[in-house]
Amino acid sequence: MRLEVEAALAPLVGKSLWAWTYAAGMAMFQIGAKMQYVARFGPRKGQGREVGEYALHVQCRWRLSGPAGRVTDDEREGWVAAGPYGVGSVHADDDGGFLMVLDREHRLEVSVERGSEYEQWRLLTPEIEGPARRHFVMTGAGIER
Repeated sequence: MRLEVEAALAPLVGKSLWAWTYAAGMAMFQIGAKMQYVARFGPRKGQGREVGEYALHVQCRWRLSGPAGRVTDDEREGWVAAGPYGVGSVHADDDGGFLMVLDREHRLEVSVERGSEYEQWRLLTPEIEGPARRHFVMTGAGIER
């Protein structure tokens, strides 16, 4: 599983993590080229917003840290990471979690809750619609296939 996670996240290396938000128990990290996206349904239908070439949605334990401090899934107040940060490398563990090494001594750590039936994290390409849209989904039971 480690190799599959690293292969899925490999396209992020060399790109920038430039924004992150948090809502309803999920952290959303925007990575890569900035793109305009127009919502096709829901309460924001027809409204545009800026998204990344890739989006990383995290619903498990995570920590973004650097020389100035850290922010975690349960401590979202206080220190805010001033990006963008270049993605230097990604190293997966045997449970589906990973360490994303960023420039300027920053890092994003994601820890999967093994055994959980729920989605832990997802990498997607928001700008692609239809069957070509790719999602890599990690649950507590492994990669969703």
